[in-house]
Amino acid sequence: MKMSIAVTGALCAAAVTTAAFAAKPTTRNRVEIPAEFRWDFSAIYPDWAAWEADMKEMDARMDAFAKLQGTLAQGPDALLKAYQSFDEIGKLQYRLYRYPQLQRDVDTRDQAVAGRFQRVTALFAKFDTASAWFTPELLKIPEATTKEWIAKTPALAPYRFPIVDAYRRQAHVLDDKGERLLSFATQFNQAPRTIYQELSTSDIKYPTLRLGDGSSLPAATLTLAAGKLSADLGDGKPRPFDLSRVAAIEQVNGPASWLTDRQPAENVYLPYFGTGQDFPARMNLSGDGGRDLRFGGKSFRRGIAVHAYSRLVYPLDGQFAALRLQYAVDERMARADMTVRVKLDDKVVHEKQAVRGGTLSPVIFADLGGAKRLTLEVDYGGGTDVQDRLVWLEPALLRHKPAAEPPATPPPAATPATPPQPAGAQPSQPAATPPATTPSPSPASNPAKAAGDVGR
Repeated sequence: MKMSIAVTGALCAAAVTTAAFAAKPTTRNRVEIPAEFRWDFSAIYPDWAAWEADMKEMDARMDAFAKLQGTLAQGPDALLKAYQSFDEIGKLQYRLYRYPQLQRDVDTRDQAVAGRFQRVTALFAKFDTASAWFTPELLKIPEATTKEWIAKTPALAPYRFPIVDAYRRQAHVLDDKGERLLSFATQFNQAPRTIYQELSTSDIKYPTLRLGDGSSLPAATLTLAAGKLSADLGDGKPRPFDLSRVAAIEQVNGPASWLTDRQPAENVYLPYFGTGQDFPARMNLSGDGGRDLRFGGKSFRRGIAVHAYSRLVYPLDGQFAALRLQYAVDERMARADMTVRVKLDDKVVHEKQAVRGGTLSPVIFADLGGAKRLTLEVDYGGGTDVQDRLVWLEPALLRHKPAAEPPATPPPAATPATPPQPAGAQPSQPAATPPATTPSPSPASNPAKAAGDVGR
């Protein structure tokens, strides 16, 4: 049996049987997990309102600490007051930080929590600037004097180490203006780590590996060396795989997103006579339910099989620049006669009438141009819906437009189609996009369409 391997940059997947690995948890949705197995954040704050109140308290304490500037040399009591104030701020910081941070760890995709987490880190950066004067001012006091204060003031004893350590590092401390200037770089210096965390946790989409038994597994890395393949399925343990069992290596979460992996907002099927027949869109299957997607002497790995009348609508989120697809009809469908349309919002960007058995369209590209909705429509043709079965082949959303524009004149329908290119690739001679024609009305003989039951 052949296997498939999915790859995304450093993320890869390899097909294996699931018997050797632990069963997948029944749910990853926190609200579906029993309360006794979930973190209880109420020990930190009862709710976000209490957290917001302490955010304001933190601001007030920061202002009070800043007013201590210029007082440290007044004696041990003044130094103790500064350190105790700093301690109280530190305890408050810990609570303010952990409340959103731990909730963010539960679900890094929660933008409301992420926003609060960013607010508290910005507040800490502000405190770094507000307290930049402290160490330079402390070091203006002779070390012997501070040691004497510590010896005579028991309450200063817990702060002996940070005080002595400040003098040890004295050669590397700037004056208050220099330290303040450095404090402004706090958030900037944290940016690379923060960006990496977001990309590697919040935004990451692990590839889906479909196995021969119908199950799936995520994976982390793939290594090919000296003709031997190994894959890490996320547990840090590379496992060897027989290359002879590997059917393909496919990039995912990269320059293309397959429509076969996306959930359509609308999946409409309406039989010609409204007899209650059901022919839902079938992912990666041919019109007769088989897995062999072979048309025009070429094999295709992905497809969506539909039956007229069919309408698939996909929402577009602005992350992709172009659409790429083909479509085909099995040559055995001798009575097929369909009209095929591709629409962006309400604009028809491709239409082909009299699509019959044996058709393999050229590769079709369309500039998404900020559209919010993609519609793939297969309408009745000149007859009824007998054998009106079509497969959308390797439909993909591309992050980047193809480098070259398709030629203005499409090849005749009978001409063999351009071989399919990998999604996201830039074919050296891309096939043309047939010019959109004015949409023609559906046959008046169709009572359902005449009554307006099926929209365009």
